[in-house]
Amino acid sequence: MRVSAIIPAMNEEKTLARAVASLRMGGVPVEVVVVVNGSTDGTVAVARKVADRVVLHLSPLGVARARNMGASVAHGSLLIFLDADSYVVAGTVASIVASARSQSYGTVLGEGESPRLRLRLYFAMKRLFHRTNLYQGCLGGCYFVGRRLFDSMGGFDYRSEPDEFYDFNHRAKERGGRYLLVEGGTAITSTRRFEHLNLIKALRFWARLRLATILHTPARSFYRDYWQRRQVRP
Repeated sequence: MRVSAIIPAMNEEKTLARAVASLRMGGVPVEVVVVVNGSTDGTVAVARKVADRVVLHLSPLGVARARNMGASVAHGSLLIFLDADSYVVAGTVASIVASARSQSYGTVLGEGESPRLRLRLYFAMKRLFHRTNLYQGCLGGCYFVGRRLFDSMGGFDYRSEPDEFYDFNHRAKERGGRYLLVEGGTAITSTRRFEHLNLIKALRFWARLRLATILHTPARSFYRDYWQRRQVRP
């Protein structure tokens, strides 16, 4: 099984190399595609040093479009999507490969970088929700899907951002896909948004977004809020 990893990156010069290096630990060959979009720092230079392929777009694409663009030039039959400010621990890619099938999609266990107790509890809660099937999404900024399933669905729907994984999971299930939580792998993600924006406000935002998604009500104001927050760097 050939593996391709797609990393969307906007102003991530400080974390991108770490993300790429983590994917190559464990002995599984991985084609790494970095989609640099809207960057004004040195992300392009870093990407050209560490990635197998670099896709450059001068204006911001949004993560869903960037992931789709990266997948379109990747060669793998298994696609792993990793945020540029996340990284996986050794053995994670091997665990995904051992578990994934052409019709499977899912995530690994997720943790936050911060040692703060409130953030550790937050990520523990997210892991519990996934383990008990109360929620199926993306943990630690790492998500995988079989190429055949991904292509049959036309990739991620950018209109559903920032809930694109929830939307993708719903559509994949309707097509007979199988969601997997690979507990043999772990992704660790930056907690800078939580620390910069306040954990309670972030949780309230995601609760409102989840309710809007469930009730199929317009959530464009939430999306604008989300993108404003993502583009602010502490």
